[in-house]
Amino acid sequence: MVDFSLWDILRNLLLAARWTVALSLIAFIGGGLVGLALLVARTTHSAGLQRFVAVYVQLFQGTPL
Repeated sequence: MVDFSLWDILRNLLLAARWTVALSLIAFIGGGLVGLALLVARTTHSAGLQRFVAVYVQLFQGTPL
């Protein structure tokens, strides 16, 4: 049986926390950029683009990850 020291466990938790924060920031920034692109596309004068964005939003609105 392998025994882990308190430092081994703490080090692994800190490494996992670093990855969690990094991935959360990437998702936050990526979601903001996609949302900004949809906002700009929805406020254009192109009826086809507005319809596409409306269908996209209705399709994914409320869908759990």
